[in-house]
Amino acid sequence: MADALIVRKEGEGFGRPQGDNALPLDINYSKIADWLVDRKQLPSDWRKRLQVIAGKMAEASLSLPAELQADLKGPEGAAVLDYYRVRHIRDKLAESAEKTIFGYYTGPAGTWDKLVTAYEKGHVYLGEAGQTLLRNVDYEIPYADKQAAKLQQQLADLERKQADHLKSASASAAEYKQECKQLGISGSNIGRELIQLLDELPATFASTLTALHSDRIGDAMQHYQEFTAYAHPSSQHSADRQRMPDSAAEPLLPTLAEALQRKAGQEDKFKRLAKEAESKHVEVQQSLMTEAPKAAALRKRTADIKLDVERVLSGLFQGRTVNIIGEINNLI
Repeated sequence: MADALIVRKEGEGFGRPQGDNALPLDINYSKIADWLVDRKQLPSDWRKRLQVIAGKMAEASLSLPAELQADLKGPEGAAVLDYYRVRHIRDKLAESAEKTIFGYYTGPAGTWDKLVTAYEKGHVYLGEAGQTLLRNVDYEIPYADKQAAKLQQQLADLERKQADHLKSASASAAEYKQECKQLGISGSNIGRELIQLLDELPATFASTLTALHSDRIGDAMQHYQEFTAYAHPSSQHSADRQRMPDSAAEPLLPTLAEALQRKAGQEDKFKRLAKEAESKHVEVQQSLMTEAPKAAALRKRTADIKLDVERVLSGLFQGRTVNIIGEINNLI
């Protein structure tokens, strides 16, 4: 590994840390580059050098063999062209590359090896690594977490909506069934059943009149004289209704039928809404399954870079323990 060689080379000649040099070095994740510049371990113009390297990387990527194009992307799926990716590509190309008599790689492997060398000169890649840690901790990981939390909330809302719609569908079905029961119809064919109900009205009125004229009813009328005076006109009115043609009640059928149809449609409406919520739930679940690995990959990459930087800096400072501190340790 190239950085391992760098650590070994720059750490040679140093004994075990003594005195103050034995104390750990604590460096805030957001101050790595500035910390190194202050200690003359990173040139002050490292950002400018990094821009030059980035331009050469973009140019080299255009001629990269097709089988290595996928290696330009990091584990989280986004395009990642940094020191670690460049070194990885160089190593892959080196597997089948030839060397000159001076030990340099030829062809594409040579091109990418020069990029690795440019990164390592002046420890420019440490400045880039610090920049990546800052961006991931302050922006990328919180954003990924926020997106995942948003999708989780959407899933919970959709589950609640689906349950509510199914409950409303069940209640609507029960209400419709009760309405039909009160009317004496099954509700399987509202229009036809209401017409049949209308045809049965004369017989219903006739049975009502028979009941009114029965001895039992007559005895009760005798005991309630106030009601007797009213009962006769009522009976006469019922008789008149018995002779009323069916057409007099027919205008009411469309209104009643429409009201029942609306009630009948409520169950289907709520079932459709529940189905839509279920379909949306599947979509959001798929989105979450895509986003969650990205967040995990960002954390792993951040942790890997942190460990690598700590290891390299330990080599630069006589083997002292280096700890990158701050919010980074709460996220990875």
